[in-house]
Amino acid sequence: MKKLEKEKDKSRWWQAIRAAAGKYSVKHGVQGFVVSLLDKTCSCKTWNLSGLPCAHARVAMREQRTKVEDYVHDYYSIEKYKKAYAYTINPINGRNLWEQVGVQIHPPEFKDTKKNLAFKRRPEEGESSCRKRCGMVSNV
Repeated sequence: MKKLEKEKDKSRWWQAIRAAAGKYSVKHGVQGFVVSLLDKTCSCKTWNLSGLPCAHARVAMREQRTKVEDYVHDYYSIEKYKKAYAYTINPINGRNLWEQVGVQIHPPEFKDTKKNLAFKRRPEEGESSCRKRCGMVSNV
């Protein structure tokens, strides 16, 4: 997968330090993240959101000598892909073959609720109120 290869390149300079069983502290300079291979999470939240291991998780997997494919979410499996696209969406005829209905449908009336909401900001105590005209600022 292209996305996994991108993360592999990003993880090249990071170091993983084992903290506990399946937990790692992954660092590069001043940046650091906590990776849990057991929970399949990283403190950067990328792995949690996408289901694909982030660069930090890749470093921890490299340290533990495990396959990245074992940590990819099931959503990316071939079985799930086939299941998602197993059903077909039936096509429909064009407008010229639709049944004509005698009712005319109109959009709802638009009510402008933002009337008179614009107001001038009042200057705070000790602040001068200035007006800008033609590029010149003058005190009022």
